[in-house]
Amino acid sequence: MIATSSRSKFSLQKSKRCFFFTFATAVCWILIISNALVAGEDYSARAATSAGTTDPSESFGFVDPNVIEMTSKNFGSAVGVGDGNVWLIEFYTPTCSHCVTFAPSYAGVAYTLHSSIPDEKIRVARVNCSVEKALMTRFGIQSFPSFFLVAGWDVYKFDGHRNAAELTDFARGGYKKKNPISFMNSPMGPMGLLQGSLIFVGTRAMGLLEYMDERFGISPIISGLIILMVGVFCGIISVILLAVLSTPKSVEKND
Repeated sequence: MIATSSRSKFSLQKSKRCFFFTFATAVCWILIISNALVAGEDYSARAATSAGTTDPSESFGFVDPNVIEMTSKNFGSAVGVGDGNVWLIEFYTPTCSHCVTFAPSYAGVAYTLHSSIPDEKIRVARVNCSVEKALMTRFGIQSFPSFFLVAGWDVYKFDGHRNAAELTDFARGGYKKKNPISFMNSPMGPMGLLQGSLIFVGTRAMGLLEYMDERFGISPIISGLIILMVGVFCGIISVILLAVLSTPKSVEKND
């Protein structure tokens, strides 16, 4: 009886692990599929921008005098590229009178930092919090406008006077005189990265559904079911292959 009970518990634990591994693998396959399909659209958009078209939010490869529009879709690819850029980011809402009043001054900050000394690698961006609720939550925004500087893994909150001169000095090195937000509470820390991953998955999933609707005329519900089925199928195949490859071969002993 004891042996049977132990075997049952072992089988249950093994089943749970297999289920979890299948689910995780399915999610990975879904992300791979989404990235593969949506990447073509992203590449086209970036290529068009580099050729001199309109959208400054994708202009990460060259200096643009405008304030860069930061969204949940481009935040990870911009701030997380590890190219040495320092990002000064304003969190605002179009209905905030202080934000509207300060907008021309902030545009002047962007022009100064983007155009006068390009080698500084300072980028000036802004986030519309009336639309980008996820980024607003990730940075813990409680008042508008709020300013943060992201330098690699370190995040600094600007708490000086709201004027162009102090913001420019802050971005050019003044932030080094202050302590960054503690890593555990930082938008670039564990919780912030977890939120960023969830945002990435959500935006990629929505982008994929929109892509399949526009490209192939497939409704979002049908697209979601297809992606889910493909992900689960690939997950099951991956688990089976892993089980086969990891099963030790029996060795026959001759007396």
